[in-house]
Amino acid sequence: MEVTLEPKTRNGKNRLARVVIALPAWDGTWRVVRSCDRVTFALHRDGPWHLLEPVADAPFLERFWRWVSATDDENFILRSNT
Repeated sequence: MEVTLEPKTRNGKNRLARVVIALPAWDGTWRVVRSCDRVTFALHRDGPWHLLEPVADAPFLERFWRWVSATDDENFILRSNT
């Protein structure tokens, strides 16, 4: 599944900007690598949570991986690309 992140906060904008700087040809699309109902850094918040990576032809994309709550993320709104 592929998604797009819409920043809600300045922190969200900054996190996306770091990816754009490193991957200038990137179109803003993220791939869902993994999904789960709980993550250890936010046990009090239910999921679903998605582990995302940028869809790009570049090495070491793992450095940009990020967990995003599908329903209640502080920094992003998750939009499906389907």
